[in-house]
Amino acid sequence: MTAFQSISANKVVARALQYVGEGYYKLGGGSRPTSASPFDPEGNQFPGFCDCSGFSSWCMEYRRGPWNTDAVVADARVKRSRFRLVKRDEVVIPSDLVVYPGPDKDHDGERDSPGHIGVVVAVGPDFERGKNGWWEHLEIAHCTPRNQLKVGAIKHSDASLWAGRGYIIRALHVAP
Repeated sequence: MTAFQSISANKVVARALQYVGEGYYKLGGGSRPTSASPFDPEGNQFPGFCDCSGFSSWCMEYRRGPWNTDAVVADARVKRSRFRLVKRDEVVIPSDLVVYPGPDKDHDGERDSPGHIGVVVAVGPDFERGKNGWWEHLEIAHCTPRNQLKVGAIKHSDASLWAGRGYIIRALHVAP
């Protein structure tokens, strides 16, 4: 297993906010963690594009390849080699990830579509996890497919899209 180099939470947040309002969305897009931007052609099968997991991986300086939304959730829930679930009584910090799992449309216990992932960039003073409306007090940077033919795939918003569902996950190589 290759060790991941540590990155500061401040650097993750700075990278997440750097390209807000820019870029185009395409599922499977995203460049290498050493690239100048998440849209860079270096290591990107769709140069000029990224998706939510490609963007989040780039922010954390992870290689996009194995770390798509499903893999992040699976690792946090089972292996805990790179990620872990943030417990309900833990403090949520900027650089944590918010993951919205896709739906289980046929109710077989397996998700039928990929979910969505974003980087926590700020935690409001009124944030209280589990309290009704808690998602309105988390600021998230994420790459969204909404209006994917228009520039501006990287959004800075509250976590309303997640609306209390999903997971909050911490990357183990991010230092406070």
